Amino acid sequence: MLGDITSSSVKVWAAADIPLRFHIELKAEGGEWHQAENNPLLVLANSDNPRGSCQINGLLPDTEYQYRLIASDGVVAAKSSQKFRTTGADKYRLAFGSCAGDWGPDPSQSIFKTIAEQHPQWFLWMGDNIYYSRVREEWNDIDMMRERWAMQRSLPHLQQLLSSTAHASTWDDHDYGPNNSDKTYFLRDESYELYKSYWPNPYFGSDDDGVYFSLHLNGVDVFMLDTRFHRQPNNSSVPNKELLGEQQWRWLLRELSASRAPFKLIVSGMQLLAEYHKYESWSMFNSEKQRLLNYLVDNNIDGVVLLSGDRHIGEILRDDDVLGYPLVEFTASPLAAGVGSSTDDSLVKRRVAQSEITAEHFGILDFDFSGVDPTLIYSAMGQHGEQLGLSYTLHASQLKSQQ
Repeated sequence: MLGDITSSSVKVWAAADIPLRFHIELKAEGGEWHQAENNPLLVLANSDNPRGSCQINGLLPDTEYQYRLIASDGVVAAKSSQKFRTTGADKYRLAFGSCAGDWGPDPSQSIFKTIAEQHPQWFLWMGDNIYYSRVREEWNDIDMMRERWAMQRSLPHLQQLLSSTAHASTWDDHDYGPNNSDKTYFLRDESYELYKSYWPNPYFGSDDDGVYFSLHLNGVDVFMLDTRFHRQPNNSSVPNKELLGEQQWRWLLRELSASRAPFKLIVSGMQLLAEYHKYESWSMFNSEKQRLLNYLVDNNIDGVVLLSGDRHIGEILRDDDVLGYPLVEFTASPLAAGVGSSTDDSLVKRRVAQSEITAEHFGILDFDFSGVDPTLIYSAMGQHGEQLGLSYTLHASQLKSQQ
């Protein structure tokens, strides 16, 4: 599996049936195989499901590399294409989605093969990346949680996407613990350690205190939020109940102020702009929601776009009043899980008309920085690669405060 990719480095993750050490060989287009720097890749020996990761440095920008793992007895046979491209291009594709399990219309989760066929450079997992079984109540037993992760990660349809696309993830309730779980979950720390072992994110939290981090791509900064680890219960009666936790807040506000990217993607497991439904959203934590929006306004933070999941539907929400420019939220859910019911456009104040999707799908963002006004084009695709809903274009010039 590929993790963080920059213009000069890549992170590689692997799991094995038994503890092993690997080194990695690379081959650029037209080049010869050579051993990568920072080897070997150690697949951990202190687990029933050994896994580990390493970072390879010294790569060229905007260059496609093939890679292969070498064990003591030779080359490890690849299950699918093993290649990646370092960042640096003016045009690239980012895909995203949430809610992946075996209880949807297609338990084999073939949508992941479809995503790989769209050749995104990045895939953002926005939460509920697995579902602990409600029948078995797997969130009550760390061994069953380990089994669930191993089962999901070994899906045949997932392998090509894992090995040819950079991945970054945050979690939501169902890959953290039980439904609507929060910081009171009794296996909170164990779940956190398990999650970290399965994702080669660039880092985890400011001080190893949650699944939040930033990515810095060419012209796009991505801020992946953790809305579970420090979350107070939804029904808590305390005033100004916490969602992110103070340390994550300090990190987020500092990162937003420092960003100079034309596009700033704030990624949350649950919706921020939606107020029309009874399900989880930032509206349950209104003081936290207003803190973020007020900061964006008061500090003239340009270029903000929201990505979210959780809802088992897709839609585009837009608020023209809260900032000095349109605030747009793209919601993509589910990837492979039960599909939610439809709500008529007339009942959703901020929805872009005819943007609702009630089918398994994923979102795509195509970025183009080749012109004087960079663009972002959103589209959504279904299980078989068919386009669903609307295409939606944003220019960087549209996302600037008038102050």
